[in-house]
Parts: sequence; structure tokens; C-alpha cells
Amino acid sequence: MAANSNVDVVRMVTLSHKVTATGNASHFFEPPHRQIMHWFSVLIYCLCVVWQAKIYTLHAFNLLQLLLGLTMKNFQACIFLM
Repeated sequence: MAANSNVDVVRMVTLSHKVTATGNASHFFEPPHRQIMHWFSVLIYCLCVVWQAKIYTLHAFNLLQLLLGLTMKNFQACIFLM
């Protein structure tokens, strides 16, 4: 009984490959334009994430520069007052 079910599975897989090659069962598979739109939206999403990360990194760097600048000015002022 198990041998027959394995043969049936092989037949179904072979049939599905033949059907996809001929295009007769296109409703089982996503059309190419949907795949293109999906990957395009993934690409746009990744670019937005990278852009946001760049902006946050620049903000953090500017904040760090500001803090260091204020610290250096205070340090110089302390030395001047001494």
C-alpha cells in the first residue's frame, strides 16, 4: 500500500511540473507581476529602514558632538577661571 502512495505522489509532482510548464494551471501559482511587485516593495522597505538608520545615526552623532563640545567649552572655561 505504501509503494502505491509513493508512486501516486511522484505522479502528482510530475503532473504538476508538466502543468506549470505548459501554463494550464496558472491559478495555482502567483503571476510574475505579483512577484515583481512583492520584491519591489521589499526593496523599498529595506531602503527605508537603511535611510532611517542613517538618520538616527546622524542624530546620535550630532548629539554626541554637541555634548562633547559643551564639555570641552566648560573645561576650557574652568581652566581660564583658574
